[in-house]
Amino acid sequence: MTNGIQKYFGAYLGLSPTDESKIALGEIELTIGENGIKIRHATGLKIQEEEFGLEDVRTLSEDEVRAQYNEGSDVYKGIDGFQIGVGSILLFVCEPAENEPRLIVRLGEFVEMLGLTILFDEDQVGGGIFDEIVTNATKEVGEFPFPRLEYDGLHKPKAA
Repeated sequence: MTNGIQKYFGAYLGLSPTDESKIALGEIELTIGENGIKIRHATGLKIQEEEFGLEDVRTLSEDEVRAQYNEGSDVYKGIDGFQIGVGSILLFVCEPAENEPRLIVRLGEFVEMLGLTILFDEDQVGGGIFDEIVTNATKEVGEFPFPRLEYDGLHKPKAA
C-alpha cells in the first residue's frame, strides 16, 4: 500500500451530523489500520457502522485538496487529503493548533447543511478535548446533549 494513509493509522473521535440529535450532531469514531477503515456513528436511533478496505482509499492531488477550501485560502497547504471510493473525503490537518480537529470528513453538501464532521486524534482525546466538548454541550442544551456510542447510538442510556 503506497497511498500514504498509513501515516494516519489510529483512532479518531468526534462529532458528525445527524438529524436525531438535540445539537444536530452525534458521536463518531473512525479507526484506520492495516485491516482498513472502520466508522461508527451514533445517529440518535442506532450505531451506524461502515467498513472500507485500504485499497478503496486514494490520495487526493494538491488541486483536489485546494478545491475543498475557499478560493484564495492557503489552508490546503497543511492538509493531507484522501478519498474513500467516490464518497467521503478525509482531510487530515498535519499540525493542528490547540483545540483544532486533526481530521475533517467531507460527506457532501446535503449532510453538511447540519454541520461538519470533525474528529480528534488519540492524543487530543487523551488530553481532554472531547470531554470538554461534552461538558460545553451539556451546559448549552442540558444533560445528554447528543447521541453517544456508549449509549448504543442513543442520547442517553437505556433504563435498567
